[in-house]
Amino acid sequence: MRAFLSVADTKEESDPRLQVWIKQVRNVAYDIEDILDEFILRLANNHRNGFFGFLLVSVAGLGGLGTAALVEKVYEETKVKRRFRSHVWITVSQSFKIEELLKQASQLLFDEVKQPVPQVVETMASDSLKELIKEFLQQSRYLLVLDDLWS
Repeated sequence: MRAFLSVADTKEESDPRLQVWIKQVRNVAYDIEDILDEFILRLANNHRNGFFGFLLVSVAGLGGLGTAALVEKVYEETKVKRRFRSHVWITVSQSFKIEELLKQASQLLFDEVKQPVPQVVETMASDSLKELIKEFLQQSRYLLVLDDLWS
């Protein structure tokens, strides 16, 4: 959106429909920035107030609307990254195997904290993988993004 708005600012457009569209895109960009700022502020306040519970944020939308870009912006934000020991982004395909997804999550989590992944992960069943991930994540705060998840 920033790139689009930068180009739009350099051009003088006389088409009123295009001017309206550019204004709408700019307003959406401002709204997104406001939402991100509020989310980061709430996250910081929850941390200061001793909130260490489970927080789930779901961002849904039609493909191409920029939901993944919005989540990625939050995910990459330095203020957010400092709050979590582990940060994992997993893209889930429409046809996925739970064991493979859990193995990928295990690999990414251990990589994130620079620890070797136990060799038995490759042969573990999904229940054992779930338990391994659960034990790993109980040690600290974490941010886990499941991208492109279909219902």
